[in-house]
Amino acid sequence: MSIIKYTRNEIVERLKKSIQDYDSNVDVEYGSVKDIVIDPISEELRLVNDNIYHTSRIQSLLNYAEMSEEELDNFAANWQIVRKDGTRAYGTVWFRSSSPPGEDTQIPLNTTVAASIEGAAGNTSMKFVTTEVRTFHASAGVVESYYNAEEQMYEIAVPVMAMNPGIAGNVASGSITILTSGVSFTEVVNKEATAGGTEQESNTQLARRLALVLLGIERSTIQGLELWFEDQSGVIDACVIDAQDPLMIRTEAGGVDVAIIGTEYATYQQTLVFNRLTVILEKQPVKSILSIIGLREYTEGTEWMFVKDTTSNYAGSVRATSKIEWRSIDTLPAIGETITITYQYDKKVEDLQSLVEEDDNRFLADILVKSAEQVNIELALRIKVYTGFNQSNTRQFVKDALYSFINTLKLGMNVEQSDLVFEIRKIAGVDNVEIPFITLKVEGPITGALSGDIVIRKDQYARVSSGMITVWSS
Repeated sequence: MSIIKYTRNEIVERLKKSIQDYDSNVDVEYGSVKDIVIDPISEELRLVNDNIYHTSRIQSLLNYAEMSEEELDNFAANWQIVRKDGTRAYGTVWFRSSSPPGEDTQIPLNTTVAASIEGAAGNTSMKFVTTEVRTFHASAGVVESYYNAEEQMYEIAVPVMAMNPGIAGNVASGSITILTSGVSFTEVVNKEATAGGTEQESNTQLARRLALVLLGIERSTIQGLELWFEDQSGVIDACVIDAQDPLMIRTEAGGVDVAIIGTEYATYQQTLVFNRLTVILEKQPVKSILSIIGLREYTEGTEWMFVKDTTSNYAGSVRATSKIEWRSIDTLPAIGETITITYQYDKKVEDLQSLVEEDDNRFLADILVKSAEQVNIELALRIKVYTGFNQSNTRQFVKDALYSFINTLKLGMNVEQSDLVFEIRKIAGVDNVEIPFITLKVEGPITGALSGDIVIRKDQYARVSSGMITVWSS
């Protein structure tokens, strides 16, 4: 039965009718009956009706937008569904100095660095902490391995994670430049953008997951399988690609791919005896190579090359075949020399793959977890600012809004000018937006139109570095 919401006037009229139906001689318009009975009781009844109406509304997920976070959390708890917390961004920074430390120098766990962020509230800092201990060895014959001849700096790579969750931790390359802990290095920098920072799950996102549970969707279905993955810690979004999907390129019987947004990079050291053969890396999928060190450090591009698997049937999964290929002849390690390859790989993919292969999680399919493909966006546009508004601040507000909007898009969500214009028009001070944009394209060499909606496949997601957004104003 649906609950009807009555106004106080409607309740007053119903009370008047009820009283007069009982005794038509009672004056319900003026006097003590109206002042002492009808008016106070009508207000109390209105409050009771409002509470009953609200309670009935929040029992339906159709009205989740009306619920407070606490109300939806309590509702979801009946099915053991818990709102996901925000996640912290991660990345790698390089501790550097023009001359090496005079002795072995350890970079402790939780060493603090920070990025300077220019935003609406002025310049702020986003702090990161190191997640592993690293030691810069100063002994002769080893110290040279840290030297970057191109930049004329001694440097060592260390993984970091944002101190606080949220998308603000996804900073552009070159943003982390502040050393806030005392270590024997003169500077620090991130050579790649940090990633993985998300906000706490919204009511809309939680309601979507809960709706699938209430529908009783089996895990063996596409929606059920997506829900199961999205319930796992650190997974922001998931997409199933079954055997009938045009995107499925594997040929194994019963093959099902699951593309996810959600990464957890870990550092791994692979030690082997050099034999001149191509090295298939043990931990997959690989993000980047940090160093190759034997009797000395060997140089990328000159003596070796990292070949990332981006095109095979298993790209982005634990079955990928990213590798090291040796290039030089005269300066390679000696046959039999022990070398150590240090690299970062996506541990989240590895952990999820292990999880689906456990006996308690048997699926009637050959499920392969893959890291979804990130599509990097380049964006430039021009706006007109109302007189009286600071142009520089307004440009920064627009840039922040676009950065936040694009970097929260889920799998398969296109980047469309109309959506971006809608976000821009929310900013106070924006009079007009020039269309088409000067640039809206996939980052990289020009292969087509500079401006146009970007179509994202269901196993891809769009992202933009703050450094790839340019806003001019007039």
